[in-house]
Amino acid sequence: MICQNPNLIVIRNSTIGQNTEIREFCTINDSTLGSACLISERVSIKKCFLEDAVEVNAGSYLEKCNVSSRVMIAPNCSIVGVTHEFSQQGVSNIDVFNEITIQHGVWIGAGCIILHGVTIGPCSVIGAGSIVNKNIPPFHIYLGTPSNFRLEKLKDWRNRA
Repeated sequence: MICQNPNLIVIRNSTIGQNTEIREFCTINDSTLGSACLISERVSIKKCFLEDAVEVNAGSYLEKCNVSSRVMIAPNCSIVGVTHEFSQQGVSNIDVFNEITIQHGVWIGAGCIILHGVTIGPCSVIGAGSIVNKNIPPFHIYLGTPSNFRLEKLKDWRNRA
């Protein structure tokens, strides 16, 4: 593990792979990080499994997710695989976990929100500022929010005139 200043990071009950760099003001709890990952400043990772060569940029929060190799997560993303029970009596403070799966080669743009239970297929792109509340097939690009979204095959989007 490579740390610029080990006094400014907190790691609890976690395993960190070789040549993984963790920058300042990070917390990593109950997680496993593979080799050659880059965890930038102000990142919090909780109850996650990250394979090798995953990049998580500054200000992002990950909880209860499984991230495959060579995934890039841009700054200020929230990837949260937990919610709360809701009934006629209101919201419970009991956590309900529903893991998020991000498959190989995915790129998640800045400021995205990935909601609980979602699977993002391999080599897909999530456009900056998008909110993802449903599964994304492999090799697709997802742009926008659930109320106004476009789902296209990645090759069609790249080849448009």
